[in-house]
Amino acid sequence: MILLTTMLLDALESTPKRPVLINLSSKKVYIGIISGLSDPSEKEEPNKYISFFPLMSGYRDKNTMLLEFTNVYPNKIKDLNILVSTDEISHISWFDFKLYNSVNNSAAKEKKETAKLIKILGLIVSILSGKQIIKLIIK
Repeated sequence: MILLTTMLLDALESTPKRPVLINLSSKKVYIGIISGLSDPSEKEEPNKYISFFPLMSGYRDKNTMLLEFTNVYPNKIKDLNILVSTDEISHISWFDFKLYNSVNNSAAKEKKETAKLIKILGLIVSILSGKQIIKLIIK
């Protein structure tokens, strides 16, 4: 809980504001800017709730756990804040849009390219094998 509190305070006080990736236990995800932390009370621990301005939201695919974004929120809406209990947060991290775009699904793209190359190499091998058979028949 101390690490979560430290990260939330850093996110709240950072200048310029840095987006965070908030993963909920329900597999719902948000990219947002932390806008507030609840004050400690006699009944609840510090930062029991966080509020944030959402930039994007979506979910994690249940099989691959890859991020699937479904909503981009317009920054023109100034009063759109979401309140979440920290008990619902499975993990939180800084989010870098440039880094995400550079590596997003790169393994799947590479796998797809490798599959294409293997298919092409298979065709080449079968063509070459066919030519060798033709040469053998001609001889």
